[in-house]
Amino acid sequence: MCSLKSVVLRKFISQRCFHTTQIRMIDPKTVEEIKIPVPWGHIAGKWWRKNEEQPVLALHGLFDNAATFDRLMPLLNENISVLALDMPGFGKSSNPPAGMSPNYLELIIWMRYLIKDYFKWKKANLLGHSFGSNLSFSYSGMFPDDVEKFISIDCSRFNMASKPEYLLDDLKRGYMGGVLKTLGIPYEGNYQQHLDHMYNSRAKTPFKLSKQFCELFLSRDLEKISEDVYRNTTDPRPHLKYMGRPTTSFLDALAGQIKCQMLVIRATGGVLVKHRKEMLEKQLSIISQHSPRLVCQVVEGGHHVHLENPERVAPIINKFFETYD
Repeated sequence: MCSLKSVVLRKFISQRCFHTTQIRMIDPKTVEEIKIPVPWGHIAGKWWRKNEEQPVLALHGLFDNAATFDRLMPLLNENISVLALDMPGFGKSSNPPAGMSPNYLELIIWMRYLIKDYFKWKKANLLGHSFGSNLSFSYSGMFPDDVEKFISIDCSRFNMASKPEYLLDDLKRGYMGGVLKTLGIPYEGNYQQHLDHMYNSRAKTPFKLSKQFCELFLSRDLEKISEDVYRNTTDPRPHLKYMGRPTTSFLDALAGQIKCQMLVIRATGGVLVKHRKEMLEKQLSIISQHSPRLVCQVVEGGHHVHLENPERVAPIINKFFETYD
């Protein structure tokens, strides 16, 4: 469990309170591919156990897609319906119009449109990994009365937050680069070339993925254009600095607004280590003052622990819903 001051500890649930119950498998046949119309095309997604109940809205990490939850979803309890979306420019979702720069706040507006205008949900339940958790954190702080539960898996908000002294330069790079990036030609090649490209690109980062999981993401990233030739449809612009990114001080302010039930899952080999772990603990202390239930769990694994070791994550999420449904 994350170490916090004693005033915070009483709002946390100890690791011992979570026990591994028998996992009830979800039939993969209950997964439905969906498309949601938007002005620039559509948003694609996978709706797990679609029924009359409002689903949990699940958002993936940067340069991943909805397939990031494919191994976790079958391990969740039968009564948990989840809508995992490909964010704009990722997976099977349409890319934003050419010439536009990537804008963080526009993604919050996109979330707001889906939740309040398209689905007309009174309160949302959010599940986010990495960048998807970053967006869900911001949404929960900006619209605190409209979120019931927020489950965060190895959130990357401290990785992408702008320091005030670098904010202007980041904005300039994001703006100019957004125009130039959309003029480029999407990467094309045979399937093996795409697989090797993704595997080698991720191998250069601290968060490597096996080819097995790269193939999972490619299942939603590639468009066949001729015999054994595929085009990667992923929007290249998010490689740049997002315009409208929050600063660290703004993230602290958002933390002070969050008042939903919150489950924070941190991977031992993920992004929330060293100084970022300290920043997380500071914000959890802030959140604990307003959140009715705040749970922090640490699991062994890497940044994609929900994908690589879903059996470690699923019981925690199941227990959270069982206890606070």
